[in-house]
Amino acid sequence: MNLVPINRDISQLGMPEPDSKTLHEELDAAEVLLYRVPEGKILVTIWNGVAHEVIYQTPKQLPWSRWLRNRELFRFYGNGLKWKEDWPIEFGFSKQRTDGKLRVLYSRLQDFMTFRTMLFNQTLADAKDADNDA
Repeated sequence: MNLVPINRDISQLGMPEPDSKTLHEELDAAEVLLYRVPEGKILVTIWNGVAHEVIYQTPKQLPWSRWLRNRELFRFYGNGLKWKEDWPIEFGFSKQRTDGKLRVLYSRLQDFMTFRTMLFNQTLADAKDADNDA
């Protein structure tokens, strides 16, 4: 599986040219790069020249293969740290790395995983609040 580093400059990602680029639907200052991989798609959000969000749309059919993929992703993004569930969501779970720098959202229904920096997470929340106030 292609693993994409997070919180790194775009030049350090080691990724090929994306299959497409679009503006982030919630933050115009961010760009989403789409990569087609054998397992599905990987979307990488670049904001201020840095990868702040990686979405793995790589669904697996068998529970065992899901477990193996999830374990690989949690180890890669965990950087030797643990994850704790931080708030319940109906469609899956949300966990935060114990150093408070990364969050993961998992959709059981679609079998997608989103890894996001807490800085970007807060920026998205602030943008939503600003839209609601307008």
